[in-house]
Formats: sequence, structure tokens, C-alpha cells
Amino acid sequence: MRAKAVALCALLALACLGRAAAEAAVQEVAIDAEGEAEDSGASELAAAGTIFPGEVEGEFWRVLGPDEGVPPGSHVRLNITSLQKTIRVDAEGEAVLLGQEGYSTGLVAQPEAASDETASDEAAVPAVGAGAAAAEDPAARSMEVLQQAAAEDAADGVGATAESREMIRDTLLGLPDSELSRYGISSAELQTEGAWEDRVAEVWRKRQVDLKAAMESVADTHSIFTGYLGVLQDPAASAEELVAMLDVVAEQLMDVDLANDFHSMGGWPIVAALLAEEHPEGVRAAAAAVIADSVRNVPEFQGWVGVDKLGRLEVVGDDAGGDGSGEVTALDLLTDMFSSSSSTPKEQQKALFALSAALYNHPANLDKFLDLGGAAKLSAVLAPPEGAPKQDSKLIQRAINIAADLAFEAAESASDELRAVLARFFEEGLCAVAGEGAGAWKSAPARRAYAMLLMHAGEILPLKEICSAEELTGAVTSLAMLLEMESAREGDIAFFEDAVQTMEQLLV
Repeated sequence: MRAKAVALCALLALACLGRAAAEAAVQEVAIDAEGEAEDSGASELAAAGTIFPGEVEGEFWRVLGPDEGVPPGSHVRLNITSLQKTIRVDAEGEAVLLGQEGYSTGLVAQPEAASDETASDEAAVPAVGAGAAAAEDPAARSMEVLQQAAAEDAADGVGATAESREMIRDTLLGLPDSELSRYGISSAELQTEGAWEDRVAEVWRKRQVDLKAAMESVADTHSIFTGYLGVLQDPAASAEELVAMLDVVAEQLMDVDLANDFHSMGGWPIVAALLAEEHPEGVRAAAAAVIADSVRNVPEFQGWVGVDKLGRLEVVGDDAGGDGSGEVTALDLLTDMFSSSSSTPKEQQKALFALSAALYNHPANLDKFLDLGGAAKLSAVLAPPEGAPKQDSKLIQRAINIAADLAFEAAESASDELRAVLARFFEEGLCAVAGEGAGAWKSAPARRAYAMLLMHAGEILPLKEICSAEELTGAVTSLAMLLEMESAREGDIAFFEDAVQTMEQLLV
């Protein structure tokens, strides 16, 4: 009987938080004037962003929000009682990075506030890093204990004795009522004699199912992505197989956490390298879609496009790497992909789609894009040289949207950095686009984006000093023509009227 009790105690220590540790790990911790944690008596899960001290002096952890990604290279833990994720941080709340080769993950089973005699036996399960050496895999260890307990349950049954039922009850009391309600029981019932004894074994079994699923999900993500990368790196894979796999990856990486996991596992350069010209059209287009879906609206993720080096892949242009290293980034490949005469319309459209996601409100990427001749290359799409073939309407729309979005953000945010970037865009090509006009564009949204670009740029930039009088006159003429076209189709003319008025004032 004593052996069974010890085994159950080990299971409880590994798989669940005790009451005191649960309060420390999943509640907001208040710090008094002396820097000591105060006992608030709260019983709810910690709010996202909560910082609490770890088991080691000077160690801190921060609770991640449900939509917050894991910083690459950080130490992340899954609390298998609250099922919340936390990352290790310094006293100011900044992530403590272990290295960019992968972030450390672990299933955390924190002990109760125990006596010195038992504290060492009930220590937290150590976290292990992706690809890093570790003495023991916590997921495997927890699974082993669960399997051992299951075998014992088959012989004696969970909660077969009063002693085991009480241990289960005491562990369950470490959960907040919001968690207990999932199992049809409350902390009040667990503390009322006669209200819990016949129910606690079934509650425990259901809880183990949830814990097992949580542990398996951590391992499954890595194993699934490993399988994906195996296909993408297989030299024998056909173009159709690569496209099908990239479509699956794109759908997965729309989730912020999964996108971060994929990057931390080293998946990013494998996908980005498929943008190179040596690959078939469908593969390059699908790879661009993965990048667009994974980095959109997340500044940290957008940074991967311009920073992560992919090696010395061949590009058509002479400015690979943008820094003289010869090593390219996804930004190099996307810029080449949309501007190269050897790219197909589909490749160009997808490249601009990915660039719009990577450049939006991201000054560092915008500067690098300009260093790669991005403004001149966009302008060549919007105002092709004489004798060049007319560009596809969708390509024009994607190109003008990048410039219009920049102008809008620069005006709305009053950011000097974005304003300077926008000025460079006009200096290096958009003045010519403004003077050429948008009257020949078939896409109504593209014509509207042209008007929005000029309206916002005219409000925040000294365009008289940047563009020539001839170019500004051409812009006013073009806007007046667009106003007539919009009036004829009974569209929203107020927007175009504002754009005309703004540009006319520049000519006064």
C-alpha cells in the first residue's frame, strides 16, 4: 500500500500543481515594498503579461497571451495544470534568449510548497531545448508515470483507498474553479464531506486525458513540422508535391504560435530558398504565399524577411544581400522575383503580395527594399518605359498598394522615419509615376490607391522640392481625369476631390 501511495504522489507531483505552487504559477503575483511576493488569495489564472518569480533566485517568468508568439531562442514552458505558456524573462520582462538555433520547450510540473524533506523529490520537471542535449525528456517522463499509474489503476483502481482519494482531492484543490468546472465539480464540493468521495476518481481520469492531450500536442507540433520539412527538402519531390506541401504549411503558419515554432525549428530558410529562380513557377508562388501568410502584421516576423540569411543563392540582380556579403535574404529573392523580366505574371503577383506583408509599416524592411532599388522597380511596373509591354492589372494594383499603404501609415502615425522612407520612394521613382498618371489603369481600386498616395504624400511631404513642376502638373491632370471617371460611374467622388485639391495647392 505504501508503494502505491508513493507512486501516486510521484504522479501528482509530475502531472499537477500543488495548491501553493499553482497559486504562485498561475495567479498574478503582487510584490511588496521589500520585493517579496504577497499572498493575494486569488484563485484565477494569471492574466497575459503577468510576471512571477521562478524557483531559482533571479529567475522570472511571464505569461503569454493566447495570440502571442514565442520569441525565437527563448525558454518556453507549458504549465500542464493551467495549460498556460510562460517564457523566461529578466526582471524588466524582456525575454531571456538561449540562442537562435531553437527555443527551449518543456512541460512544467511544479511541486507543492513542501518541507525540506520532500522538496528535492518534487522538483520541477526541467525544460529541454529543441535539438539540445538533456538528461531527460519531461514529456516522456510524464508519459511513463501516467502509463505506470494506468497499469496500477487496472489492478487496484484510481481512488481505491481513502488515502489515494484524499491525495487526488488535495491536488485538484490546486486548480481554480474555472478549471474544476470543466469536470463538473467545485472547490467548495471538494471541501465538503460526502460531496466528493464518490466522484473524485472519475474527475481525475478526465483530467489525465486533458493532460495527456496537452503533452502530446507539444510533441506533435514538432514532429508534424519535421515531416513537412522532410518533404520540402526531398530532392526527389515533384513540383506538385512541393506546392501541395507549401499550401498546407501556409495554412498552418497563419497561426502566430505555429509560425514562430516553424521559424525556430529552422523551417524559414527552407521555404524562403524555394523562391529562387531555379524552381518552377508554382513552387515559387506557393513559397511566397507562405511568407505572406506567416509574417503579416507581426513586426518581429516581418523582420525575418530582411534579416535571415539564406546562403549564396543565385539572383538575377547584382545587389544580392544588400550588404556586400553575397548572402541573400527572402527580401532579395522577392524583390528580384517581382521585377525580373524572366518571372511570370503569377510569380510577380505573388512576390508583391509577400512584399506588401513584409514592408507594411516596417521601416527597416522598407529601407532595405529601397537599397535594393525597390522604388525604381515598383515605378517600372506602374509607369513602364516607352516600348515596354503593358503590365497586368493585378500587378499594378499590388504595386500601387505598397506605396499607398506607406503614405497612409506615414500620415496617420506622424512617424518621421516613415515620412523619410516615403520621401525616398518619390525621389527614386514615384514622382515619375505621379506625373505619368493612372488614367490608363483598368483597375478602379488601383486608381483609388493612386489618389490616396498623392493625397497623403501631398499633405506630409514637400513634394514641390522633391518632384518637378511638370510631374506635379501631370499628377493634377491625372487626378482630374480620375475624378471625371469616378463621377461618370457614380462612385465616391469626395475622395478624389480631396486629392485634386491637395495637389493643386502644391502648384500655387
